[in-house]
Amino acid sequence: MVLLANHDSVFLGLQQCARAMIKRNSGSIIITSSQLGLQGDHISSLHRKLQLSLSPGSPLLSAYGASKWAVRGLALTAAEELTALGIRVNSVCPGPTLTPLIDDMKDNDGNGWKRMADTTLMKRLGGAREIANAILYLASDAAS
Repeated sequence: MVLLANHDSVFLGLQQCARAMIKRNSGSIIITSSQLGLQGDHISSLHRKLQLSLSPGSPLLSAYGASKWAVRGLALTAAEELTALGIRVNSVCPGPTLTPLIDDMKDNDGNGWKRMADTTLMKRLGGAREIANAILYLASDAAS
């Protein structure tokens, strides 16, 4: 299910967007992956640092990491195929971000999010608006 949600849906969406954009020889596709699409081995050590209940060998972690690597590969391949047709393809790979998805990682002592932030270079969690602004820029003509 993880691969279906994280990879196959992106692949199908990319196909539909590309078909429409090829007809007009222009467009911009932004694919959202994850920091784990850049450093797949990071997921097990992240879960150990965060002291989450999932074990590092859990199939969920393997499937999630694999799906994010696959999305990154899809973006790279699509960029190579579509750039000559006037279509820009970018991939955004955010790290831990404050969203409802990570609400359950905020443990009772309030240190779950802090431990997660401590695994990042900036020692803070990202914000959804920050990611949205990056995507808006990539979609604009200014990014050409």
